[in-house]
Amino acid sequence: MSERQTFRLLWLAFAVAIAVLGWQFREHLETLWSTRGELTVEERAGEVVLRWRGQIEAPLAGKLDEAYRAHAAGTRRFLIALHSPGGSLEHGREVIDLIRRMQRTHMVDTVVEAGRACGSMCVPVYLAGQRRTAAPTARFMFHEVSFRDNLSGKAETVPREAIGRATDQFFERYLKPAGLDARWLADLRERVRGKDVWRTAEELVNQRAGVVHELEPAR
Repeated sequence: MSERQTFRLLWLAFAVAIAVLGWQFREHLETLWSTRGELTVEERAGEVVLRWRGQIEAPLAGKLDEAYRAHAAGTRRFLIALHSPGGSLEHGREVIDLIRRMQRTHMVDTVVEAGRACGSMCVPVYLAGQRRTAAPTARFMFHEVSFRDNLSGKAETVPREAIGRATDQFFERYLKPAGLDARWLADLRERVRGKDVWRTAEELVNQRAGVVHELEPAR
């Protein structure tokens, strides 16, 4: 076998190994996100940090409400730290409504910390914060509304027109009222057609999108 053929075989083996590792990593992430969400509570000077890791699904609203009731008398500020790929519109609305009720008596802010991500329905929950911060490398994901079967969770095939209408309504209801830049939002609406759009917090701030109010200092 010539040296050139050997080199090609080595590169082929390397490419296959990378593909296998990538697939295994993807499966690991899907398994990670499919596990039941977890809320942890950290009391700090002047605030209580509520960290949620998992889908925007039950028991998020219930856990947040429970933590709020347990600590409301002892703090003036709650900070909700999110790490989520998204979830259901219905539960997201429930969480946002709860945050609004909490804000009648307390400051309730949101953050996405370093190495964390907030995608899909997680974004409107994040936007419910009065002061929205994020680590420069924190990642945000936007996409069109997807339709899934309630029992199986599998994506349903629906006409493009229906997806477009639902996405327009999603933008109007959850993104536009949060004070995002109108031109940036219009550009995003075009970019999400048929694909996921990822942005770091630093990119969002540089673009003056209005999603992130302030970047957190490096720790």
